[in-house]
Amino acid sequence: MRLIHIGLVILLTGKTLLTYANPTFVVEAKSTTDYLDNGYANWNSQNIDIEQHAAPREIYYAGFRQTRRFALNDSEGKFGAYLPINDSWTANFEGSYSPTHKVLPEYSLNTLVHRSLPMGWGIAAGIRYNQYDTNETQTLTLLGERYWGNFRAAYSFYRGKPQGASAGISHRVELTHYYEPDSSIGFSMTSGREVERTGVGQTLVSDVNAFGIIGRHALNSHWATNYELSSHRQGGLYMRRGLSIGLRYQF
Repeated sequence: MRLIHIGLVILLTGKTLLTYANPTFVVEAKSTTDYLDNGYANWNSQNIDIEQHAAPREIYYAGFRQTRRFALNDSEGKFGAYLPINDSWTANFEGSYSPTHKVLPEYSLNTLVHRSLPMGWGIAAGIRYNQYDTNETQTLTLLGERYWGNFRAAYSFYRGKPQGASAGISHRVELTHYYEPDSSIGFSMTSGREVERTGVGQTLVSDVNAFGIIGRHALNSHWATNYELSSHRQGGLYMRRGLSIGLRYQF
C-alpha cells in the first residue's frame, strides 16, 4: 500500500513535502523494478513528477506513470495540492485517472488533513477511494508523528475495505534521519492485512509484512538522487523485492 501522508517532510506510499523559504519548481524522474517469486512476472514502472512550491506549505503537483504488473501494461496521471488552512492545519487533495486501468484503479480520490502540535508532534487523518472495473475500495489513514533534532518517528494506521468484503487493518512505523538540509534516510516496517489488486481483476485482503529503506541525497543546491529498497510479502501470493532510483532537479 502506497499512500500520500502529510508529515510536512516524508510520507508512504514516498511523497516529500518541504518548507522552502522561496517558491520552488521541482522535476523528478524515477524508475522502479519489483522482483516477484512464485512464478509471477516482475513489475516495472517509470514516473515523472513536477511540483510548484507557490508559498510555504502551498504546493501543487502533477505526475504521470507507466507500469507493468502481472504482465499487464497501465498508464496513469495524477494531480494534487497541499494547501495551508491556517498556521496549524494543512490539507492535501489528490486525484488520479488511468485510461487503461487493467491493474491500477480507473480513478482515485484522496484527501488528508494534518495538524501540527507543540513539541514537534503532529497528527493526520485521511481517506482514499479507488474505483476499479468491477470493484471499489476505501482506505482510512490515521497518522501520529514527532520530530526531534534531526529525526522523525511516525506511526500509521490503515483500514482498507473492498466493496462486498471484510476490511483489512495494517500498521506502519517509520524512523527518518535528516543528515543535511535536503538529505535523509528512513526505515519503515508494515504488518497486518491490506487490500491488494491482482492481475486477474480480483481485489482481495491478505496478510502483509514489509520493510523499506527510503532516502534522498542532495548532490548540490539543485540536484538530488532518491532511492528506495523494499521487501514486501503479500500473504501466500508472493514475495516482492523492489529497487527504485530517481533523479530530482529544483530551481
